[in-house]
Parts: sequence; structure tokens; C-alpha cells
Amino acid sequence: MGLLTVTSAVSFGTVIFSGDLAPALPFGIGLLLFSSVVISVVITSFSSYPAIVATIAESTVPIFSLVARQIVELMPNAPFEQKLLTVVVTIALNSVIVSGIFFALGFFKLGSFVRFIPYPVVGGFLAGTGVLLLTAAFQSVSGLSSPSIAAFFQLNALLQWVPGLIFAAVMFLVPQRITHVAVYPSILAIAVALFYVGLALTGTPIAEASAQGLLLGSVPSGGLYQFATLSAIAQADWSVVLQQAPTLAALWLVATIALLLHGNGVELIATRDLDFNRELKVASLAWLLSGTGGGVGGFASAGENALANQLGTTGRLTGWIVAAICLAMLLGGAPILSLFPKFILIGMPLLVTLEFFNEWLYEAWFKFSRSDYAIIILIVLVTATVGFLQAIGVGLLAAIVLFVVNYSRLTVVRRISTGTITTATF
Repeated sequence: MGLLTVTSAVSFGTVIFSGDLAPALPFGIGLLLFSSVVISVVITSFSSYPAIVATIAESTVPIFSLVARQIVELMPNAPFEQKLLTVVVTIALNSVIVSGIFFALGFFKLGSFVRFIPYPVVGGFLAGTGVLLLTAAFQSVSGLSSPSIAAFFQLNALLQWVPGLIFAAVMFLVPQRITHVAVYPSILAIAVALFYVGLALTGTPIAEASAQGLLLGSVPSGGLYQFATLSAIAQADWSVVLQQAPTLAALWLVATIALLLHGNGVELIATRDLDFNRELKVASLAWLLSGTGGGVGGFASAGENALANQLGTTGRLTGWIVAAICLAMLLGGAPILSLFPKFILIGMPLLVTLEFFNEWLYEAWFKFSRSDYAIIILIVLVTATVGFLQAIGVGLLAAIVLFVVNYSRLTVVRRISTGTITTATF
């Protein structure tokens, strides 16, 4: 569990801090490892379900990546440090705002409000985040903020995304056939071993592999993570931060939906009810503390809890161990991370994308009516061609129109009778 959490944090850091922000990747990885520690400790300690396992909210990662790219594009002539600080301040401010939203929903016992959002729209949101995550993963491969298609077919890019895609496919397909708890870490270990066997067979030194971008690379002497000082925060361009409000508003909605959907999944896995209003308050605390340190937030993940349930965990120890492993990697794991094959860091986001697409594009075909499924496809297409914020608006509008059309077809007359059938009695 700890290994998978660390790998996810490193992978998501690679997605967010890509393109022009790539030089800050070690810091970004440290930021997400710090977030993982806070999320695991807080939610494990205070959740209504003792055996819960919490991770970074994967559905928010592609939106953070989108925000980071927008900030860089709005600051073309700014120093690199100011761009980085503006991104970090935006992430931190967002986490604090989400904390307030979660607390308000929990305090006023509105944890079930997500049920009023049309389910096809929810599916479209999550499939749309899969599109964003796919885009961000390939942009991290190219090292460019707006890469051309040709950039993906250069040799160095091919050596990353092709093995990454194969790795993601194996991680997606094999667990569907083999349900053993060791299947995920085994695939991960085998992938790393095969990579280094390949280096040995081709006679490629580690230094050369790192120079070619096949490894994560060395970590600066400053370490993986440093708290931002108040003077550093003041260097951020707050006008650019505020311009991200519309995109972040979409993230607030997606984060709330994802928390409650994952909560429903945990209930099915644990065969017990969760106190959703309490879970919202606990998640609020996790997002607040993580945001104070510049990090992202998270909540219970149905996938990780399914694995923990297979391991037979019944108490809070598992979550605390996960936090301890992330903390150890944050404090002293830089030399290990520098040897991490980059294709795995690309493969993990692609795996999440496959899972989103499988549930909301493939399986949804058999669950929804054709009109509802069309809404999901519409949201995905608008996300890919126009933008995520516009896709949310289009999806909600389409759902409202479909609702009105369907209800207009219902007859307003419940029953018709005549005096010959129903006689009055006095």
C-alpha cells in the first residue's frame, strides 16, 4: 500500500510539474509526498471507518495540471521562481477553499447533495478528467507545455510513453484476471527489474539513461520539499492566481463529487455505512493542513480500500504505515527516486485514465440509456476540443434539457373514469 501511494504521488507530481515547470519536479514530488503524509494521518485517525485508506484525490490532478499550464502561459516573461510560487500559492489557496466547502457541507449535513446531480453528468465529469489526465501525461513525456503530435514520435518520447502505455495496460488487465493482493506491487517490481535488465543488455550506463530522460533524475541539494516562507508567497502574482477561479470552481465540484462517490464505493467494500457528514469534516481538516503547507488534498479511495480489504486490515494501523512510508521517502528517499524509471511515472496516470474510460465510456454504454450516454460523450468531446469548464456547463445544460423533454412526455392524467364505472354512494 505504501509503495503504491508513493508511486502515485511521484507520478502525479510528474503530471503537474511538467513542461516549463519540469525543473521544479523534485520539489513537486516532495509537495505531493507531503500531501500524502497529511492526508493519510488525518483521515486514518479521524474517519468513521477505522480501516480506511486515503490518498491524493486523483480526479483533481489533471485540473491542477491544467491550472499550472494556464499560469505559465499567462506569465511568459516572469522569472521561473515567480511562476513556480504562483502555481504553489494557487494550489494552496484552492486546498483551503475546498476545506471550507467540505466543512460547510458536513456541518449543515448536506453530504447527500451529490445525488441531485444527474448521473450522466457525473460520469461525463470523471471521463473528462480522464481526458485531461491523458493530455497531461503525454505533455510530461514531451517536456513541452503545448507539444505537437510529432513530438510524441521522437525517439526519447517513444521510449517513455510506449513502455508507459504497456505498463498501464498490464496494471489494468492483469488484476481483472488475478485478484491476489500482491499483484500490483509484483507488476511494479517486475517492470522496474525489466527496465534495468534492458539497460544491462544494451550496455547503457545509468548516467546516460538519466541524461536521455529515461530516469527521474537527480534531486537538488535542497531536498524534495521546503516550506514556502511568507516573503516567498508574496512574490506570487496574485492577479494570475485570481484568474484561475473559474477553472478551480470546476475542481471544487469534481472534488466533492469524487469524495462522495468514493465514499459509496468504500461502503460497498466494507459492507458498512459511513457517516458522510463526518467524512466531509475530516477531509476538510486534511485539505486545510495540506494546503497550509502548499499541498493538495485527498480522501478515501475505493480502489486502495479494496486492496486493503483483501489484505484483511481492520484497524487504523495500515493508514499510519502508509503515512510513515511516504514520510520516510520524503525525508530520505531522494537517492531512490532518482533511479525511478520514468515510463512508470507516465504509466500510472495512464492507468487512472484507463480506469475512468472503462467505467464511464465502456461500462456506461450498458448501464445508461442512449440519450444519457450521449451526454457523457458530449462532455468528453467538449473537454477535449474546447475546455473542461465549458464541458461542465454544456453537460449541465444538456441534462436539464433532457430532463424537461422526458418529463414533457409524461401524461398529466393519472386515471380516467366515468359515471358508468364509478358510482356515487350516499
